[in-house]
Parts: sequence; structure tokens; C-alpha cells
Amino acid sequence: MPKQLTFSFDIGHSSIGWTVLSSEKRTKDHPFPEPAIEGCGSVIFPKNDCLASSRRTFRRMRRNIRATRQRIARLKKLLSHLGVLTEAELDAPGHAAPHLLAARALNADAPELSWQDLWNLLRWYAHNRGYDGNSRWSRQDGDNEGDTEKEKAALDFMEKHGTRTMAETICAVLGLKLNEPKISSSQPYKTLNAAFPRKVVRDEVLALLEKHKGHLPQLDDAFIDTLVARDETKGKKAWANIHVPDLQLPRRYFGGLLFGQLIPRFDNRIIAKCPISGDKVPNKACKEFLRYRWAMLLANIKADGKPLAAKQRKAVHARMEENGRFTPTELRKFVEDLAGTGDTNIKASFEIHPDSKEALELDPALAYAHSAETHKKNALYPYWENLPDVIRARAIGRWKKGRPVTPQWMLDEYSRENHDPAPLLSVVDKAFVADQKKKKPSFLTREHFLRRQFTPKPLSGRAPYSRRVMEQVVEFVLSTDRHPTEKGTEGFPAGPIYRSAKILKAERDRSIEDLTTNHLVRHRLTILLRLVDDMLAKYADGDPMIVSDIVVEVARDLQEYSGLTVKEMEGELTKRLSHFKSAVGYLAEHAPDLDTNGSLIRKCRIAMDLEWRCPFTGTKYDAYDLPQMEREHIIPYAVRPTNSLDSLVLTFDWVN
Repeated sequence: MPKQLTFSFDIGHSSIGWTVLSSEKRTKDHPFPEPAIEGCGSVIFPKNDCLASSRRTFRRMRRNIRATRQRIARLKKLLSHLGVLTEAELDAPGHAAPHLLAARALNADAPELSWQDLWNLLRWYAHNRGYDGNSRWSRQDGDNEGDTEKEKAALDFMEKHGTRTMAETICAVLGLKLNEPKISSSQPYKTLNAAFPRKVVRDEVLALLEKHKGHLPQLDDAFIDTLVARDETKGKKAWANIHVPDLQLPRRYFGGLLFGQLIPRFDNRIIAKCPISGDKVPNKACKEFLRYRWAMLLANIKADGKPLAAKQRKAVHARMEENGRFTPTELRKFVEDLAGTGDTNIKASFEIHPDSKEALELDPALAYAHSAETHKKNALYPYWENLPDVIRARAIGRWKKGRPVTPQWMLDEYSRENHDPAPLLSVVDKAFVADQKKKKPSFLTREHFLRRQFTPKPLSGRAPYSRRVMEQVVEFVLSTDRHPTEKGTEGFPAGPIYRSAKILKAERDRSIEDLTTNHLVRHRLTILLRLVDDMLAKYADGDPMIVSDIVVEVARDLQEYSGLTVKEMEGELTKRLSHFKSAVGYLAEHAPDLDTNGSLIRKCRIAMDLEWRCPFTGTKYDAYDLPQMEREHIIPYAVRPTNSLDSLVLTFDWVN
């Protein structure tokens, strides 16, 4: 009797396991023939394989040296254009102890510096700008553990010596006194393995420049913004506040000349295409995605087991547009009153899918304003309470445009409207005093505190579909009682995001290079394809028709671990093992006489996440009920074929 083969793969970040099973072809009399193992094995990847850690480190060092040289050259062009220093003065050797010079200058009683001394400090800060956590590079360069440890070491030094600036801390560590002539130390601070946070250094430079404003020619607000970009709303072109004829930076440059940097192009190297229309997909920070996300949540709501009617969906949507947000409780009560029933899936949906709460913000600006108005623990609450309606409306408008709101902006708006700023100033003073009482104050001076930013949490990443398709989804949900992923039937067209066989085939035929820029995923999938070819040649004589089934288990950490070092990977695996151990410990304590096995441990782990409560009935249970409990897929297995713990819940057999 002819045989058929089954290929099975277990794809992880450290290995690919494979098995070839053979069995007789299924017949009516033998629907489940017994398989035999033809071959098995694994492809092992060595530690740090394909991570290119050392190459990435050297590349970053070269980039840092080049960027520092360019930064100093641009500062020279600016000062030369302003005419405050000659070419010879700009090229002169710097101060022997710039950290000591800076620490003395930051003292309120110290005399003002000359332009030559200030240039020596700016050149030093150009080399020592502080560490910002690779904020604009972190998604591409995840190996920053060493930098994080250095940052923590710097903060520990500041706490130990009771200092608030980088310059003062370095002097304290080196044992240099501000009122003594000694400027050298036998201990080089560069070997202390410390990296000061960028915010600390930025505030330090701002304080230094603010002190000399009006005392040095050409040092005004425009000069400070050109270097430091105090106003983030103009941060993208801050370096151009003072026009220097022979100074031109790329469009990707963001910020001032001293603390600015190029935004990496990696975000746009491969822009995903909409699987439905083929158009490029936008960033999530657009109104079309917010409306689409809310519409999909609305389409999943059911009352008495049925989707909401189009009229009911429009009523819920109108309420959402009015407030800009819902809480899960507000949404549930509104739908129950609208549908006239308490039997809805809303509560269970948010318990099972906690990320669904993000979709309850249709307008982040309105939601942020509502939170500032109603939540006293919100840091913006005392300010918002003292703002007139017209200034509140302008603040919401700024948030909708992606601009922050600061206490200084609020005071400027008060002056513009001829309002008495006393109540707002009182709030500012009270908040600043509270900040200074902290063990580690966030702001050095009151002027810095006035530039504190209030803004909604931004969205990152790209939308799943194009703008036009997402708009079609919203229109479809609000005009029907159907789901936008439904297949078309007689008299009813398919939903706007229904994945037809043609669309699925086009997705399958896309190359790996078009699907991801993740180097580790690309490498593993390329090796997998080679492995499949070898298995076909050895076990199927090159005939893929003999292979009847392919089983693939993919570890999610393949993508999650691609940017981690080996040490970070070990930490993540240890964390996962701790979850397993916690379930074993719970069973040993609360049900010691139960026969502990893998199935029971999995059930216990799921139950611990669900707080020992059935999500469908709300009934509590304990460890002794676990053998009778059944696992149920949150999303049907036919739609999402996975048995991972985060895809399962526990319920009673009679419910299942």
C-alpha cells in the first residue's frame, strides 16, 4: 500500500528540530494509520549566531566618533558666523579640566564666563552629551544592556555625592574642590563605567546657557534653541533657528546642533503593503487606524449572542465620538441599556484580551483631556483645573497635531487672553517645590520645570491595512450588523478585509526579504527552506506530492529574542522557568495529594493568570477542581491553530 509522509518542525531561536513520519495512506477502513519515524534531528545554532554583536559594536564606535567630529565642526561654523570667536580661537586647545570649569560656572555666585571658556565647555559637552537609551535606535539596536548599567552607575554616583549635574559629580568623584586651585586627579573618571542620562546633561547645559543669556553678545533665546531645542514643537528644525549660510543638515536630522541626531531610516526601509489593496500602510498614529481599531472592537460586541444591529452600532459610535473614549465599564453599561439585556460579551472580552482597552480611545487628545479633568492623580489635573475653556480647546488642538503642552505655554496663553496668571503660577510653584523635595528631582531649575511636557502616549508601529481599506471597514461596521472579515454569501458581499484564496496565495508567495527586516528571522527561515529541500531529496525522492502534512511549531521568542544578547536571553528563559516553578509550588502547597503532571501544571498556570475564576460564568474554583476543568481556546483553534498558554482559558466541562 502506498505511503505518505509528514514533516514536522519545531522552530526556535537556538535550534530547528525536525521529524519525518511515514504512514499508510488514510482510507475509510483505516482513517488513522499508525506512523513510523523515518528520520529526525535538529539544526543547532551557536550562541550569538547571526547577532553580529562585535561588528555592531565597532560600527557604533565609528559612527559615534564621526558624529562627534561633525557636531564640533557645526558648532564652529555657528560661532564663526556670529563673529564671537575667530578661527584661531575656535581651533585653540581646550581647557585642561572642563568638568571643573563647568561645575564652577554652574554655581550661582560664580562670575560669568567669556566666549572662549564657554566654547571650551560646549566642545566638552559635544563629546559628553549623556546617554539617551538609544531612544531613536532602540528598535534596531537592542544590545544596550551595558549602557543601561553605566547609566545606573552614574545615577548612583550622583546620589552618593549629593550632586545634580554631570560636571559636579565628576569633580566629586575625582576629589576636586570648586574653591581650590587643584585641577587634576590621579583617577581618570572615564574608567568608572558611568554614563550620565541625556536629560541630566541637557538640563545642565540649559542652566549654563540661561545664566549667560544677556551677559555675552549673541547669546540669546535663538542661540539656545539652535543648540538645545528648548521648544519641542520646533525641534525638527531647531538647528536652523539661526541661519548659517554654509550649514545644511539632512531632512532626517532632528533637534539642535548640540543634542540633535539623525533619525534612522530603518523604520522606512521596508514599508508593509496592505494585503487587500496593495497600497503602503500608514503609521498607527493616524485617525484612520484609531477609527479602524474601534470599529473592529465594535464589530465583535454581541448582545444575547448576536452582533449589534447597525442602528445600535451607530449609537455607540456617536457616544464614542462625543467623549473620545470609553472605559470597559462605561461601554458595557451603555450597550446593556441600548440592547435591553445584560447578556453581552464585553466584560469577558476585556478580561481575556486586556489589550482591547487600547481600542477604547478613539481620540487620544480628547481622552487625555478627559483624564486630566476627572483624575486627580493625573499630573496635569491641577493645571487643567485652572485653564479657561478657550485655552483647553487650544491645548486639545495641539495634542491632535502631535505637539506637547507645557506650563510655559499655558502661561503664555494666559498673557494672550489677558487673564490673571496668579492661580496657575501658584500651581507651578507648588508642583516645582514638590519635585525638588524628591530624593532625585527631575528638574534643575524652575525654568526647566516650565518646559515640562504633557502629551498623550504616542502610538508606534504601522497599521495593518491602507487608509482607504480601514475607512471601508469603519463604513461597513456602521452600516451593517456583519463582521468585516466575513466571507460573502448570496445577496451579501464579502467584508472589506476578507482574505480570499487569491489574497492568501499572494501573501504566501512573498519573499522573506519582503516580509521582514529582522536578521534573525530571515536567517532561521532561510535555513529552514534549505532543510526542507534536503528532507525532500532524502526522504521523498524530490517529490513534494508524497508529503501529505506539514506540522510547524514556531516559538514567539524567535522574533522577540532577535535583538537580545545571550545574557538577556538567559534572563528571559529564567523568567519563564520561574512561572513553571510557581505553578509547581502552588500545587505542592494547596493540593499536595494530586498527581502532578504536565497537563495539571499547564492548567494551574492558566488558572493563576485567570485568578482562579471561570471567564464565562465568573465562578471561582480551586486546585482540586483542575482535573475536571477543560482548556478552551479564546480564539477557535480552526482560526488560530495554537495551544500556547496565552491562547487558552479554563472552564467547566458543562460550559465547554
